[in-house]
Amino acid sequence: MSLIRLHLFLLLIVFNRTLHAQNFTVSMKHYGIEEGLPSNLLYCVAQDKTGYLWFGTDAGVTRFDGVNFTTFTTSDGLASNDVFNIFCDSKNRLWFMTLSKEISYFYNGKIYNKTNDSLLGKIHFTGELVPVREDASHAIWIAGKENEVYKYEEHKITLYKPPAGFTITYILPIGKQIYLISPKGMACDSAQQFVQVRGLDYKTIIDIQYLENKKLITYDSNETMHVDWLRNDSLPHHYKLQSTDLRMYYESDTSMWIRKSGLSLFHIANNKFLYGPILENRKPSFIFKDRDDNTWITTLDHGLYKLFAKKSSSFIRNELDANNTFNSVYADNEGVYAGNINGEIWRIPSHSTAQKICQLQTNFGHSTRILSLSKLKNNTLLMSTDAGLNCLNLSTLVATKLPTTLAIKNHFVKGDTIVSVGYGTIYSSVNQLKQLQCKVIYNRFYSAGYYEGNIIVGAIDGLYLFNFDTIQPYELDIPLQARISDIKTYGP
Repeated sequence: MSLIRLHLFLLLIVFNRTLHAQNFTVSMKHYGIEEGLPSNLLYCVAQDKTGYLWFGTDAGVTRFDGVNFTTFTTSDGLASNDVFNIFCDSKNRLWFMTLSKEISYFYNGKIYNKTNDSLLGKIHFTGELVPVREDASHAIWIAGKENEVYKYEEHKITLYKPPAGFTITYILPIGKQIYLISPKGMACDSAQQFVQVRGLDYKTIIDIQYLENKKLITYDSNETMHVDWLRNDSLPHHYKLQSTDLRMYYESDTSMWIRKSGLSLFHIANNKFLYGPILENRKPSFIFKDRDDNTWITTLDHGLYKLFAKKSSSFIRNELDANNTFNSVYADNEGVYAGNINGEIWRIPSHSTAQKICQLQTNFGHSTRILSLSKLKNNTLLMSTDAGLNCLNLSTLVATKLPTTLAIKNHFVKGDTIVSVGYGTIYSSVNQLKQLQCKVIYNRFYSAGYYEGNIIVGAIDGLYLFNFDTIQPYELDIPLQARISDIKTYGP
């Protein structure tokens, strides 16, 4: 089995771990201690500007690069290991709030706390912390529930006083103003203190959890949920949502997650549930959507769940579950291209349905399996097939067969250099196929790649070094005399 097939097979395993709810399929993956988490008790998640995901746990903060978890604790400079909230500011500093009322932040590979940042040493809290926020001037606002509000700027820390008896539950930046949310209403910053402004249009607020896309989601004392759209950087315009007895929510664009006997997705404008519940026996603590539209759910009892983006699960449902076998796949920002055993190329755009864009003809009765795909600079899709090399112009959707023999098993592209391999032949070009050279070698080749400045080809009996004129065995520290079906290199 080639590595391409193996990767598709594993992809099916991952994506077919699904949950079905109200005719909607949710593709999900679970991460726990066995996968590298320091604990199964997670409080929160955030994403930094380089794409890393950060998770707050009761055993430190852990960074996820898509494959591995790297955990930071007090031994690395963390103020405390019980991180309940993480905030990434415009400078890519990760601020960590802890249940022990301590604050630290991660910046350029180092954790800063009150011992190595003198400004943090001037901050003292008697009550619980509330999530950190950043204003339009890039100042950081740090507050505790019990009348402590600090403005953290470069080389300066300023203490602000909220109204007497004002228990802070949330910091709300609106334009150039900072508002404090309290069960008594809202207070606005003015001359190094906060003054109370008119209250919201409903009864006492008992909870406020999330702000995004200029929507403020709150509960009142009658257990009624409200949505407020913030218009023109002013105080909220009110809209009441008739859904009672909802204990937790997460807003995401036009929809939100509701925790009520599990998690359910609720559409705000239509006032109805889209699907759910899921994770009925778990205790979700935070929900976050990353830049690729995947949804991450942290729990207090069972680690972490990743809900794959709809466009990914749609691709799996519509294509890979069909009665067809795909041998090759190529993806870029425009979507996914997949080649199957029938000589078909399917294009799956990022936000549309799949389309068949090419059908290769059989060549002297030979099959036309599409075994590998790459995209060239001139908007052309290069295809290795059982009937040789083919090119598909993605603008005109016209396919052209290149002057190659049968059975081109694989190829690789690096800049203007292209190397393709088959039974007894290696084709190469250093100018994007304008000139194609053929070297006949008595061996069966299945793969090609580039490593440390060298072209490496895989044969039925191991790896070889190819330099256009000669070919010789590639020396390894371990003996490798086996069929090399695919070569993938990582890094520069």
